[in-house]
Amino acid sequence: MKNNLLIFFLILILSGCGFEPIYSVKDKSNYKILILENKGDKKLNNLINREVERISNKNSSNKIKIKINSKFDKIIISKDSKGSPLEFELLANVDFEIDSNDFKKSITFKEKQNMQKISDIFQQNNYENIIKENFAESIVRKLSLSLYK
Repeated sequence: MKNNLLIFFLILILSGCGFEPIYSVKDKSNYKILILENKGDKKLNNLINREVERISNKNSSNKIKIKINSKFDKIIISKDSKGSPLEFELLANVDFEIDSNDFKKSITFKEKQNMQKISDIFQQNNYENIIKENFAESIVRKLSLSLYK
């Protein structure tokens, strides 16, 4: 009973303290992002476009034009005695060319993750797609923070 009461008071105190995640800049964005061009991996670009739309403020008059060039690689790290792959490294490189009224710059973000081979090909493809989604979210979060600064 005391544990439940303690948890209740902690929740009550934390909800009223004004806690906000550090990387929560989506409400503070004062720019509208226009994607002019996509090159490279289509799946990764579509995921990045979706995330950019989510953080972009559609009502803002401050427009930022972006060109995206992405590359996604799946590299075999280790093989078994028969030569079948056991472990992969997934790499995503995304180059952004940013053009705004105030500045013009190029930014590159890289993400990588190791992955064990899964015997079921369907599950392995689903896992790769989840990793791509995580890469896209992470890259757009980094882009948003660099634009916010």
